[in-house]
Amino acid sequence: MVWHVQPFSPKAFAYTSEKTLLEKLSSCCNARENCDLRFETETEAAYVSSLQRGVLVNGLPIILMLLVSIPGALLPVIWRETHREDIPLLSSPFDIRHGVILFWIFNFVVLFNYAILNVLSITHCWFRSWKWEYIFLMTVTYHAVSLAFGNFWHMPLLAGLNPVDVWEHDPRGTDVFILLAMDGLMTAVAMYVPVRSCVLWILMLTASVSYVLLTLALESVFPADIHLTISAIVGLTALAYHGAHKK
Repeated sequence: MVWHVQPFSPKAFAYTSEKTLLEKLSSCCNARENCDLRFETETEAAYVSSLQRGVLVNGLPIILMLLVSIPGALLPVIWRETHREDIPLLSSPFDIRHGVILFWIFNFVVLFNYAILNVLSITHCWFRSWKWEYIFLMTVTYHAVSLAFGNFWHMPLLAGLNPVDVWEHDPRGTDVFILLAMDGLMTAVAMYVPVRSCVLWILMLTASVSYVLLTLALESVFPADIHLTISAIVGLTALAYHGAHKK
């Protein structure tokens, strides 16, 4: 019995390997194209329609809660600052207090406009072609960033002022309040609003990063415990996102 062994050809081996690799890549690309849609076309449309209505119905109570919280937090401050004896609110046209108040009035207007459009979409079926999942996500993300930048502690620091000298009340409790408010907002969205986890991370990451950066860049209320504050916001954000992913 005679064995015939062909000589090894590097050129032929390279050509065969390249051809095999291209065939595998082509097969992977075809499989990826076939997996782009999660469902059939009609089922996908029904899924998107159900998701949009869920965002409208379940997201509206959160927006209404934010609308109530803004005047609830702002009106007592306006009353105290207006009636203080040393530096009344209207004594100077250029005051960081005016900036904080106008900032939150604008935030209230944004939330109010969203609530009106949301109600019209639910009751009259208007604006149904809009991507409400993204609109809601952008709205609450803007509010979360506003909590980090526009509070009674951080905004005076951004203007180079001492918050204790700016306000009639003691603003040092704002740092703890912002942490709780952000966690409450992220947890409420993760629990009640059917925003997909593949886009929900935008809210989680933007809120936590903005808070951490401002805490590191500006003077903290409790400098010795800054590591605890950062660990708390990171841990609470991770838990909220993990809960939404499991849901």
